[in-house]
Amino acid sequence: MLRGQRGSVRSRGVLLTDFGDYWTVVMCVRRAVTCVRRAAAA
Repeated sequence: MLRGQRGSVRSRGVLLTDFGDYWTVVMCVRRAVTCVRRAAAA
C-alpha cells in the first residue's frame, strides 16, 4: 500500500508542480503523526 500511495503522490506532484514540495511535506507530517499515534496507543 505504501508504494501505491507514493506513486499517487508523485503523480499529483507532477500535475501540481507549484504544490509538489508542499504536498510532500504534508504527507510526511501525516506519516509522522500516524506513527506517533500508533506508538502512543501501543
